[in-house]
Amino acid sequence: KSIIAWFFITRNGVNIYNTVDIKAKDKNLFVYNASVTKGMIPLVNEIWPRIKKQIPDAKLTIIGGYYRFSKKHQPDQQEKDWHTMANNPVNASLNIEFTGVIPQKEIAEILSSANFMIYPAAFPETFGISTVESLCYNTPLITCRFGAIS
Repeated sequence: KSIIAWFFITRNGVNIYNTVDIKAKDKNLFVYNASVTKGMIPLVNEIWPRIKKQIPDAKLTIIGGYYRFSKKHQPDQQEKDWHTMANNPVNASLNIEFTGVIPQKEIAEILSSANFMIYPAAFPETFGISTVESLCYNTPLITCRFGAIS
């Protein structure tokens, strides 16, 4: 008796928590789901104000941003930058919501209702799990050619 086994090697995996009704997506909701260093600063300071001029009803939900590895550690620069942006009343007036780090199921809900993910790719990465998650929820990616995101 022989046994055949199939293996699929992947860099990361995605849990799909719900199905997406494309017709129910909020056409004015954009999302960013990555750390501060991967493009959040240019998105918030340069790109989003331009988008708001073109689409006044646009809303941006920024998921995540930083991780503190231990309660014993002091905030690093990413965390400091995130708090500066999240607490800036100008950003609130531009309809930017900062969620901080939230559970995957909540991320799925946001991605399911968002129309686009904006990913400026300020960091030359070769793979981004948040971009794959976005596509799994039928949330197309608006990005650039910097780095090598597949």
